[in-house]
Amino acid sequence: MKDAFLSIKQIYEKCTKEELIVKLLLKNKTIDEAEKCITDQEIEIKELGQDIKRNRTVQVLYKKVKDLQNQTELLLKNFSIEREQHQAEILTKDIKIDKIIASWEKCIETRNKLKK
Repeated sequence: MKDAFLSIKQIYEKCTKEELIVKLLLKNKTIDEAEKCITDQEIEIKELGQDIKRNRTVQVLYKKVKDLQNQTELLLKNFSIEREQHQAEILTKDIKIDKIIASWEKCIETRNKLKK
């Protein structure tokens, strides 16, 4: 239990040169692994940041596409309404034309009867 209260300096003074080299190499290995881990995490953070940017871009583009689809749908509805109104106007004019022709024919028929 005495070793538990020894200072780091005393612990290292008890070690041989070879043991100190092994401890130093282990610490260096641990530091290298920690640095690699930090580098890997930095890369992952950067990639996640790019994914977030792409996701935002996709969301903006999706919204624009959705807005364009809504505008297109509205234009098609308006066009359909205009076409139906135009067709109604044509039918109304056709009816008037038919009435005028019928009236004209009746007029001609009456005139022919009067001539005889």
